[in-house]
Amino acid sequence: MKSLRHNENGAAVIEFAILLFLLMPLLFGIIDFGFIWAQSHYLSQATREGARAGARIATYDSGVVTNPGDVVLAVKESVETSLFQFYSKPGQLAGIINKIDTPELVTVGSQKALKVSVTINSDKIWTPVLWQFLSLIPSSDKKYSKFEQLTDSAVFPISNH
Repeated sequence: MKSLRHNENGAAVIEFAILLFLLMPLLFGIIDFGFIWAQSHYLSQATREGARAGARIATYDSGVVTNPGDVVLAVKESVETSLFQFYSKPGQLAGIINKIDTPELVTVGSQKALKVSVTINSDKIWTPVLWQFLSLIPSSDKKYSKFEQLTDSAVFPISNH
């Protein structure tokens, strides 16, 4: 009877199983956070490039952008080109841009600038693993159970030509 009380065979397996259950969500969380951060970074870069492309062709009169359709088209092309260098699989960029807000004219100091906001469907690129597990947890607030969109905006100075 005394030998059974001090027998610790299998204790390491039990401890490993408990720690694995706790550490795996942490590991997947780190990986998911890295992908989400990278998407956010790529979107910020693409939005800046889009705002710069739009600011090159933007004209304004009486505090209003006079060619918003052309600016939106330039922003869309620039964003798609910028994101294509990171997500170059065929068909991966189809439907990635959810919305480009109407460019608005803002004043930064004494300089006129163009503000552009771009929203992408991030679930077209990467669906985080942990979000699928979070949707299984019963709660009244389901807005955090799915990661669908990223939005970023950029301001770039323009000159009236």
